[in-house]
Amino acid sequence: AIIEDGKLQGFNVTVGGGLGFTHNNQKTFPRLADVIGFCEPGDAKYVCEAVLTVTRDFGDRTNRKHARLKYTVEDYGPVWYREQVEERLGKKLGEPRPYRFESRGDLFGWVKSEDGAWHCGTHVPIGRVKDKVKEGLGKVAMELKGCGIFRMTCNQSVLISEVPEAKKEIVSRLLGEYGVAHTPETTVSGLRRNMMACVALPTCPLAFAEA
Repeated sequence: AIIEDGKLQGFNVTVGGGLGFTHNNQKTFPRLADVIGFCEPGDAKYVCEAVLTVTRDFGDRTNRKHARLKYTVEDYGPVWYREQVEERLGKKLGEPRPYRFESRGDLFGWVKSEDGAWHCGTHVPIGRVKDKVKEGLGKVAMELKGCGIFRMTCNQSVLISEVPEAKKEIVSRLLGEYGVAHTPETTVSGLRRNMMACVALPTCPLAFAEA
């Protein structure tokens, strides 16, 4: 995301990144994503659709270990991939904006988006929803029936998204009542925030990256 003066300008579009590979198979490998352009906020979901349909139509679907978007980019090249995305999108992507990564990981607690909806990041230790946390999230789901969305994060936490203003207070109360970690006080530990369930070496490249 490219943010200037507190306002979202749009997104740099990156394709072809991934850590996965199969040991003893030299045709599989980790790959750093290519930045192929920039899109405005209103085009983001259509760009994502175009990116997916390109690999759907041109990716290697005959070989499960090669059926990855990153190998489609590797086989055809990022310039070709950008052209395909633009053709499906019906417009040109902008030139990538300068950026730098300053942090990584999940955001916890409440955040209000431009559309007025609230979103709450909750911490689920090693991705295991059980006991009181399971019961609490179930209560929240019942309260948000017809409006809210639960999203799973890459780090095995849960994002309660698109919460209406009228529901925020009761959702906060339920999270506190059932001990679902989401406040600065309950997510302050770096060790607790970053622990996750992983099969580790030698089958998970994330273990290499985090070692």
